[in-house]
Amino acid sequence: MYTGRMAVAPNCYFVRLRPDLSPQAASEFRAFAKKPPSGKPPNDVRLILACIRVDLLHPFYAKLTINLEDGVAPMDLWVPHQMILMIGDISAMGRAPVMFTPTE
Repeated sequence: MYTGRMAVAPNCYFVRLRPDLSPQAASEFRAFAKKPPSGKPPNDVRLILACIRVDLLHPFYAKLTINLEDGVAPMDLWVPHQMILMIGDISAMGRAPVMFTPTE
């Protein structure tokens, strides 16, 4: 069971959003997306969110807890399951990912 006193490794997971999101939906998540190593702004076709926790218990939405910067409280994003392409361990980003298929 998690309590507020337990240490949580920052940004343990990544969530990649679908590349075919509408421009409006993509722009809503761009501010929260992980910056690529090049330092350029995130590409709308490859939006990746670094998450502390991923909760998939809700039937329609995933609750993603993200850390925007050090010293700021984590924030929860509710993302429809249909917008998620894949979820994985952020330390394994170079390896083959596990595909996420929502059930209806």
